[in-house]
Amino acid sequence: MTSIKTKKSLDRATYGNWSSDITADLIVSDSISIDETKQIADSLYYIERRPQEAGRCVIVRVTDGKTTDVLTTPYSARSRVHEYGGGCYCVHEDTV
Repeated sequence: MTSIKTKKSLDRATYGNWSSDITADLIVSDSISIDETKQIADSLYYIERRPQEAGRCVIVRVTDGKTTDVLTTPYSARSRVHEYGGGCYCVHEDTV
């Protein structure tokens, strides 16, 4: 087996002045996060943050392996109440 090695040309720059194709937006653009999980009876509820939907926070319910968005487009469960110890949503029986 023959292998061919090539030398990649590197650009030199002073410390802190080099450019990169990796940006913060690239890293988090498709990163869905899950917060505030709650189990009520046989269902699991959580907040799913969706960057691809402008950061919309969706209340999601999982029951018997089926995932359903409880909060439909264009609404978002984003709230600042949690900064004071509260939560973005509350579930009682089947009511959110």
